[in-house]
Amino acid sequence: MGDPKAHVMARPLRAPLRRSFSDHIRDSTARALDVIWKNTRDRRLAEIEAKEACDWLRATGFPQYAQLYEAQGAFAQVTFGVPSCSQVF
Repeated sequence: MGDPKAHVMARPLRAPLRRSFSDHIRDSTARALDVIWKNTRDRRLAEIEAKEACDWLRATGFPQYAQLYEAQGAFAQVTFGVPSCSQVF
């Protein structure tokens, strides 16, 4: 059969192929654009959902909560008697 190390030594050593700088730039730019697009899409979806939530609150008889959201930009925490973390600590 022969020496197993001889078989390994018989193969030429190859340096790993390096990507070109332009490939690296193209890939990193594509990844950055994907992140920007995802953030923009998520923000837009959140705006749409917030508008739909306000419309639903008004339609179901809770216009004061829709006004609260629009005035503050976020829903106030409703605890229903359960203390919030800031009240506990």
